[in-house]
Amino acid sequence: MNDGDISPLRDLRGCVQACRACRYKSDSYASSWESKQDWNRKHLLPWESRLGAGKPSLMQIRYRDRVLLHVEEGEAGYRFGLLQDEAVLEIPDCPLHTERQNQSLQWLRSALPRGLPLRFVFSNRELLTLVLKSKPFEWNPGVWSRVLEELSSTHWRGIVFDFNASAGRRVFSAKNRIPFFGQDQAALTWKSRSFFYGPVTFLQNDFPLYEQAIDASDAWLGEGSACLDLYCGMGMSTSVFMRPGRRVLGIEVAGESVQYARQNVPDAQFLQGTIENRLPQIEAFVRNEPSVVAFVNPSRSGLGESVVHGLARLSRRPQRIAYLSCNPRTLAHDLLSFEANGYDVHSISPVDFFPRTGHIENLALITKNTD
Repeated sequence: MNDGDISPLRDLRGCVQACRACRYKSDSYASSWESKQDWNRKHLLPWESRLGAGKPSLMQIRYRDRVLLHVEEGEAGYRFGLLQDEAVLEIPDCPLHTERQNQSLQWLRSALPRGLPLRFVFSNRELLTLVLKSKPFEWNPGVWSRVLEELSSTHWRGIVFDFNASAGRRVFSAKNRIPFFGQDQAALTWKSRSFFYGPVTFLQNDFPLYEQAIDASDAWLGEGSACLDLYCGMGMSTSVFMRPGRRVLGIEVAGESVQYARQNVPDAQFLQGTIENRLPQIEAFVRNEPSVVAFVNPSRSGLGESVVHGLARLSRRPQRIAYLSCNPRTLAHDLLSFEANGYDVHSISPVDFFPRTGHIENLALITKNTD
């Protein structure tokens, strides 16, 4: 165990004391993980007897390879950091960010031409998006010559401009995204296969722990003839649920993720849209299946009663469900809804996908009751 594992976050190189992003800055990793599990348990008290041992992360620092930062320009240049007290607080060497992200973003601060209407920078592993609060404009190649010459010193394979005239609470525009340098997609390797992703595709940070959660879900779901992968992202989980003779339907609201899911797992079927709006297509998919299972991985807002009710009312409702949640509050609400709709909660396992922060994940394994 190294110093980064046992030391309080505030004592590590690069931690900005004024930054309020991390809840447990004064605690060691072990202490922070224990505190998060206590907080998690309070929200899941009805199932306390089924709450299993938590899975801590093996990457307590330098694990965030996806970084979204606010941008302000001052007399000394651009400031990249967190919006705090109506100003950008710089975090140039955050100990939670990977070294390559900190180094490349530090170079970008000094290399960018001055005077850009830049509001956000988003580094998604090997792809960088510059969000400009402006309508699209043409850039002067001469002004950008230094940037292009020195990009080889960074880890980025591609850079895109996202022109979003209303950039603020909504970061990206999607409609006005223009490639500037290199590739507009990249690939990562997971479970010995390649997965392609785009500039704003959602990706996990802790792939080893995510793999454990997906493998546990797959083992729980078993041998259903059809599998629903709801909130499937770019298809990484879908690839695991694909088995000989099994049909898999993935549904995802983000268009870019659906695009890459179809590329990454061509044998599965994918639909774009919300789960609630796609319930008719889900019904058509499962109607003639002998047995159905489901994996759900919603955002922090959870599934909601309408989705739980819709799944429970399918003509072939899922016999088993694996629910990977990033919010214990909405998970508790959804588990009560499942129980009210003929399901039992078998077990819940806390998982630390975001060490040192206040976020915690839970993998809930759910089964159709026999009453």
